[in-house]
Amino acid sequence: EVNPQTHSFEIQKKIDINGLNQIQPLLEDYIIYNNKLTQLYKEFDKQGANKSLSILNIIRSKYFNLAKNLDSVHIYFTIIKELTDIIKNSKNYDTNIAQEELELCVAILVVDAFIRCKIFKKP
Repeated sequence: EVNPQTHSFEIQKKIDINGLNQIQPLLEDYIIYNNKLTQLYKEFDKQGANKSLSILNIIRSKYFNLAKNLDSVHIYFTIIKELTDIIKNSKNYDTNIAQEELELCVAILVVDAFIRCKIFKKP
């Protein structure tokens, strides 16, 4: 089960420390979905699907692979692109989902991982 960080912190500090000020408006757009996503994770986890852990681990793994060679802004966008590609190549992918909609959903997941301190430096 996913447990959000128990230590509250200012999102702004995390944005500043990680040099993500350039994309702060995007991050703020997606932060509003955090509570809804937490509810979805809880529902999946109740069913024993353990999806939250799987999703966060994939995002975290992508982050660490990219963190060696890219700056923070490029890491953020590359994680979204790579996860979108994984989903599109999955046999479970619904081809009726528009590319923009898929990227939006993935971006929401990545920002959630950011808030949960699974990716990027903690303040």
